[in-house]
Amino acid sequence: SALQVYGHLFEAPFLRETELHFATEGARCLEDRDVAQFLEHTDARLQQCSDMVVNFLDASTRKPLVVTVERHLLAPHTMALLAKGFDALMDQNRIPDLRRLYSLFQRVAAVGELKAAFNGHVKRVGLELVTDEKRDKELVAQLLVLKARLDVILKEAFASRDIFRNALKDAFEHIMSTRGNRLAELTAKYVDAKLKGAKG
Repeated sequence: SALQVYGHLFEAPFLRETELHFATEGARCLEDRDVAQFLEHTDARLQQCSDMVVNFLDASTRKPLVVTVERHLLAPHTMALLAKGFDALMDQNRIPDLRRLYSLFQRVAAVGELKAAFNGHVKRVGLELVTDEKRDKELVAQLLVLKARLDVILKEAFASRDIFRNALKDAFEHIMSTRGNRLAELTAKYVDAKLKGAKG
């Protein structure tokens, strides 16, 4: 049939060339661009592929073409992208970029990697706060601000997925256990001061 001829003579070699092209492009983009730019580029490429199928190719090519882009432009670089820029996206509260990161990582079964990076980031930031005893006076307030900011990221960037909710809970349990009873004492003092302030 015409579709078999299309698949044999055009689609198979076209997809092979696409693999080579995006493998090279992915490595180059990882080197030349920051994480947000890489993610925007990947999104744009996926949209271009969908448009190409609509305008020029048989509809049956759409899925293998999109999968080829995902596997060769994005999938080999997920860990490197996290190492290169995830902490900066979190520190700067870049919710649209974090949402795009989550959306793209879903496509290549890398949500587990993203969850681990999220958990590790929260632990690092939280431990920086709680291990600095000079901060004790403001520590509980600072932890509450941090938790509120992370709750917004959880909801708006990671769709309140349980995997990220549990990662956040685990990280905070780890943070709160690092100084024994001291954090419990500080929390009790903070609550007491707030209650006295409310009464006064």
